[in-house]
Amino acid sequence: IPCKCQEQLFKSLGEFFGQEIKIDVQAAETHCPPKTPVVFLQNGEQTVFHIPAILMYLQRYFSELSFEMEQGIQYGQVLFEKLHFLMNLVENPKDSQPNLFKYAQEELIAFMKMLNDHELAENTFLNGNKKQVQDVFMGFILKNAYKHVMTEKMANEMQNLTRYLRTVEKEITFATQELKFAPKK
Repeated sequence: IPCKCQEQLFKSLGEFFGQEIKIDVQAAETHCPPKTPVVFLQNGEQTVFHIPAILMYLQRYFSELSFEMEQGIQYGQVLFEKLHFLMNLVENPKDSQPNLFKYAQEELIAFMKMLNDHELAENTFLNGNKKQVQDVFMGFILKNAYKHVMTEKMANEMQNLTRYLRTVEKEITFATQELKFAPKK
């Protein structure tokens, strides 16, 4: 697990599934390719791979997956990957060129607005009205995005997104204790 936030993300998934998480720190520190196996569930010592493979792996915990649910998980994975990419650029401005950083911020705001206006306009969660694993992933990174780009004015305009984050907050409280806003610009 290359960073502390990844470890926290795995722990939040454990909360979602009602499982205690044990991280193999030694393996995480010595191997950092995108598909490094990490010990995930204490019960049975199963391994899981890094994102994007993790969502497909976690599907096995559902007894039967409907086609719609499988599509929803894959769609959630695509949304998460885009958001994760943008957040990496926004959180590490020194690693990015200034114009790329500005572009990433604008794209992140546009992405959050798209979620607010379309995905969450009529649904409580990303894939309907039942919380699923992609909601934990998305909630984790969206809540982190608040402190980088979201202002109080934007939050008032994106009430569906704010409601969504408060709804999935139980699984992601370790990331930030409350929704915090970016400094006013």
